[in-house]
Amino acid sequence: MRWRTGTPESAGISSRALLKWVEALDQYEHVHSFMLIRNGIEAASGWWAPFDPHTPHLLFSLSKSFISCAAGFAIAEKRFALSTPVLEIFPEYRKFITDSRFEQMTIRHLLTMSTGHGVCSTAFFKLVPDGDLVRDFFTSPLEYAPGERFVYNSGATFMLSAALRRTTGENPSRYLRPRMLDALDIGERFWEKSPDGTDFGGWGYRLTTEEIASFALMLLEQGRVNGVRILPEDYFQESVRQQISTETPANANADWRQGYGYQFWRCRHNAFRADGACGQYALVMPEQNMVLAVTAGGRNMQQILDTVWDILLPGVAAAPLPEDPENRQRLSEKLAGLALPVLHGEAPRKKKELIIELASNQESLTHIAIALHPESCTLTFKRSGMPDEVIRAGWEKPLAGETALEDHENRPVSATAKLCGSTLQVRCIFFSTPFISDYRFTFEGNHVRLNRKRNLSFRYSPLEDFEGTLILPDGKNSNEIH
Repeated sequence: MRWRTGTPESAGISSRALLKWVEALDQYEHVHSFMLIRNGIEAASGWWAPFDPHTPHLLFSLSKSFISCAAGFAIAEKRFALSTPVLEIFPEYRKFITDSRFEQMTIRHLLTMSTGHGVCSTAFFKLVPDGDLVRDFFTSPLEYAPGERFVYNSGATFMLSAALRRTTGENPSRYLRPRMLDALDIGERFWEKSPDGTDFGGWGYRLTTEEIASFALMLLEQGRVNGVRILPEDYFQESVRQQISTETPANANADWRQGYGYQFWRCRHNAFRADGACGQYALVMPEQNMVLAVTAGGRNMQQILDTVWDILLPGVAAAPLPEDPENRQRLSEKLAGLALPVLHGEAPRKKKELIIELASNQESLTHIAIALHPESCTLTFKRSGMPDEVIRAGWEKPLAGETALEDHENRPVSATAKLCGSTLQVRCIFFSTPFISDYRFTFEGNHVRLNRKRNLSFRYSPLEDFEGTLILPDGKNSNEIH
């Protein structure tokens, strides 16, 4: 670890202001973690249970800034240049080009999201097993000349990732390992991949909060780690300054109108950031010599930044402050008790086992078995010829497990349950992601309806609802759950 822990006051931050800031975050009920480092001192950190310091969190577009760093290394090693035409790296795709403006597109246009697209080019990506996303990119429609206008474009970052893989022979996640990741003490982390095995680049990386903070601290130190230069200096300086204006109708929020560098956003207060959907942040504040790492699951990303500018910054002083034991104790107690809202319900007095025979559905689920016990509620989702997916939920205390029910891979989940009349509700917090799902079973005679709702629609289609018939384990119909 490249920093030490200390009191907020030793870092020149008021415990009172920091407490007020954490209380503001807590009210949003969607922040998952933060780590605040100033002057080489970790002034405070916190995780809202069930989120924890050890589980890597999905970063979404914060991943892009790692691709920027990989591009900086590749440029320094003369793998390509900012001025290299993208088609020069992928000449076999020229035969698919119908818009000559693709010939003008360079690495710099990919980095600054000024490719000429009118919308994000991922809208034209076909994520199928034999898909070719590079071809999809080169056959997507352009509306402007490259370099003419900023349009947020995760597909451009994927093309950077593909260009890195093509010119270095390695995926960015491997290419960065000896050049940067080892120096930052970043573990072997998963990066989601395209059908041909290329790191998506623009999304799909996962890190712990501490690893995000380590990345942010390197950026604060202008590309150095413990005084040793890691990132090429010229590239770093250019990557975090404004390269293109972002004052467009699509960017209504103040901190999205401060300009864009090479896969980094400029902010108010002369700060800059790597960020990802739903509130993932590596926020770098050079004037305060301070960095902030945040993971979250909210819709309003500006909200978190506003609390930093309006509540936290006024509590930052130029020098260490006198110690404030009373407010530091209150802050410590607040941090120790952080938790996302869970369900609280009375446990059933006796065991009950039910089976729901489901009507035809898109997910090919055939049955759901429900085991109600005084200690827990267990849901078992069954598909023909497939392993069961099991979620265990506590009535008061969350229970942790893993499930691939809502995704193509196992994800850690923490679940609570609540019985109320003829309904059973189960809340699933997928604590390596921003996603929380509520499952509500409604029993009307022997008819059962399951409504599923996710807190965020980003990246995913709405969850399918189910209809079914309630039967007992012996196959007979049942009209009760108590």
